[in-house]
Amino acid sequence: MDIRQTLPLVIIGIILLLTGVGLCLNVKLKEGNIYGISGQSINLEATYLVESSNKLHSITWKVDKAGPTRILQYIISKNKTLTSTPYRNRIRFDSNTGSLILLDFTPSDRGTYQIIVTADDGAEDKASTEVTLYASSNVPQCRVDLRTNKRQHYIIPILIVTFSTLLTGLVIYSTKVGKIALQKSRSK
Repeated sequence: MDIRQTLPLVIIGIILLLTGVGLCLNVKLKEGNIYGISGQSINLEATYLVESSNKLHSITWKVDKAGPTRILQYIISKNKTLTSTPYRNRIRFDSNTGSLILLDFTPSDRGTYQIIVTADDGAEDKASTEVTLYASSNVPQCRVDLRTNKRQHYIIPILIVTFSTLLTGLVIYSTKVGKIALQKSRSK
């Protein structure tokens, strides 16, 4: 096979890999920081994607206060949610999205909450959010920090630089191939 035929396939593969299309697992949380109000519920909104060629094994939620504590583990194949004792009557879990609602928030619920999705082949992806107490004497509603997490700030510049480099390489390659073809046609 000629290099001119394989180069576009390589470029498409690299672009798909860089844009995340080739990832088998991906989990995200809507907020990077959540401010809870005593007595109110907090919603840890999650979404996850699983490549069709892979099967999801489990979804696990943990909280790290003074050390990691498992809140729940949902086993997909058994359609069973295993909830830790302190959270048995305090949570609602949506297995379709991975979202978790913590009922009756207290100051002791502050910490780093993490969702982990695990595939049957052992691959996993994680996302976390910091939950803190919103301290005010009269609060009309819960405030949420909608800033993206730090990793996401780098994705677009990396994709632009990578795509620009690939495009520049393709232009240089095409120019060289064109010159070689022109030289061959002149020598005939």
